[in-house]
Formats: sequence, C-alpha cells, structure tokens
Amino acid sequence: MPQVLSHAMPVVAAVCLGAVSAAPPVAGQYAAGANIGVSVVPITTGAVQLSAAGGVGRNMSWAAPRTLLSLGMMASAGTSAGGASLGLSTQRTAEAASLSPVFALQAAAWHSIGPVTLKLGLAEHALRFTGQPGSLEISVDTEFVTDSGLVPYPGNTSPGSSVPGGSAFRVDTVRHRSTPSSVQIWSELEASAEWAVGRMRLSALVGARPPVQSFPAATWAQAGGSIDLPHGFSLDVAAGTSPARIGLGIPGSRFVSVGVRVQPVRGAPTERIAPPTPASVLSVQPAGDHRFTFTYGAAQASSVQIAGDFNAWTPVDLEEDGHGRWHATMALEPGVHHVSLRVNGGAWFAPPGIPAVPDDFGGTTGIIDVR
Repeated sequence: MPQVLSHAMPVVAAVCLGAVSAAPPVAGQYAAGANIGVSVVPITTGAVQLSAAGGVGRNMSWAAPRTLLSLGMMASAGTSAGGASLGLSTQRTAEAASLSPVFALQAAAWHSIGPVTLKLGLAEHALRFTGQPGSLEISVDTEFVTDSGLVPYPGNTSPGSSVPGGSAFRVDTVRHRSTPSSVQIWSELEASAEWAVGRMRLSALVGARPPVQSFPAATWAQAGGSIDLPHGFSLDVAAGTSPARIGLGIPGSRFVSVGVRVQPVRGAPTERIAPPTPASVLSVQPAGDHRFTFTYGAAQASSVQIAGDFNAWTPVDLEEDGHGRWHATMALEPGVHHVSLRVNGGAWFAPPGIPAVPDDFGGTTGIIDVR
C-alpha cells in the first residue's frame, strides 16, 4: 500500500495543481444539490448488460440555481478488469425553457492494470440553438427633459402614441442580420484513472471540448479520493474545475467538495457476509516457488475478487474455468494471512471453509496459515 500511494499521490497532486490554475479567478460561492432518481436493475443479455435511469435534481447556488431533469439508458460489456459501454442520455433545465433538451451519445472503455483502472470516455452532445429575427420594433420617447423643460424630439409620432402624463413616443423598427435556429453538435473527451488500494480509492480526471457557439474552448481537471469507514460510512473528497454546462445555464467554476456517503448495513452479520449460492469452500494449494492457487466455486457468479494483507488489500480478479470454478495464483510469504472474497461487486466476506475472525469494519475476514 505505501508503494502504490507513493506512485499515485504525485499524479493526484499534479492534477489538483492543474485544476486550481486552469480557470481564471472567480468569486467564491456556495452550491448544494439534491437528487431523486430511479434506475432499472441491469438486464443481462448474453455478455451485454442493459440499464436505464432517470432523475430530478436541484442545483442550488447564488449565481445559477437550476432544476435538472435527466433520463438515460446504457449498454455495457466486460468486467472490472476491462470493458466498454455505450449510452444515450438527455438533460434539460426548467429555468431555460427557451432551449431544447441537450442530448448526448456517450461511449467509454476501461482497462485495469493491477490496482489502477484507466478509462477513456467520449460524449457527442447535440442542442438546438434558437435563432433571431431580422427586425425588432422598439419604442422611442419623443420628448426629453432639459433645463428649459420638455423639448419635442424631431420626427412624427405614431398615431395614438400619446400616453397619460403628456409624454409621447414612436415605434421604430431596427433591422439587423437574422440568424436561423440550428442544431449544434460538439464533442467532449475525458480521460481518468482510479487507484484501488485496500479500502481507499484515489481518482484523477482531465477533460476538454472545442468552442461551441459563443462558448469558448474549455479544459477541466479534477482529483479526489474516498475511504471506507466502519458501519457502512465512507468519506469522499474532491477538488478541481468544472466546465460550463451548455444548454443548462450552469457556469464553469472551481470547486472543492467534502461528503459522507452512507451505505445501509444489514442487521445480522451472518446475513451480511453470506456469499451467493451455489458456492463452495475456498481452497489454497501450493503451486511452487512460494506461489499458491486459490480456488472458489460460484457457478452463478459473473465476477469474483480476492484481497488480503499479503497484497495490501488490493482486489484481484479470479478467472473462471468455464465450469463455475474461479482461480487465481499469487505469491505468499510463510505465515498467517487475512483474506476476503467479493462476488459480483458486492460486500466483502470471509471465505467459507476457513477460519474467520472479526475485522475493524464490523464484518469478518478469513485467515490462512501458509508454511
């Protein structure tokens, strides 16, 4: 864990410095948000998972309070070790009724190298901008005040242009170049990296987009991290810059955010650590040269991960042999080691078939004795 952090922290620090210096200084302001959403449990069709989600959110700030409506669907294929996704989403805000919804076609691909997951995402946005007519009628006051009193403005007033109080006006037509409504399409590219180190996760992200109508080209950078705490809590910290949200009326800004996330914890420990069924015990067999093969049976699982104090609690993906058995071979030093399993990205649990002891996070972990 210290070695991974020593490599990860300089990258995160560089992204933080870039985020702070990327945008010109602006006045600080407080912003908060609240969201209510609903999502469809992913439906698996072969190797592809389909999901849909929608929500209503409130972005509360002094400069640009907005009520956001969102709807989207996504198809993804792969595992935590690598894969790709394709999605379609739409957003609009109740405060910008004159603008059409913003549509986005989003594609992403990710690949894990040890504890680091690299991700590249591309989003194609589309928005119809309203045009302007070629002429505009304005009212011009035909009397103005001087030291000598009211003086008529030269020119004729329109019939019936007098108003109470004796003032008068005329209607002039101002002509200028008209602009028709048009659909603007632009791309946004983002690259990110995430380090999973035991119960800690560090992330860094950079993004860019070209000029769009009156909006200049934009770049942004963000960095953050989270750490799992006991009893289902986790602490999230992030900082960086955020681009203006075109079509939603939300300006670009710098930000620093600190939050606490709560994940409900099941009442009975035996229920919380129970692995999916059908499952078998975890077996550990020597493979030579201080290497050992872990084998675990879970016929209905789509992914199985193992972590222990022998690798700084870094999750390692097990490989399935086509018959519901999952394998991984790793180097272990002689002695007693703590180990945990996770199936389908769920909660970590003590592997069945080996002794279990309480951990520091309200659960249990298994122990193995390597000789």
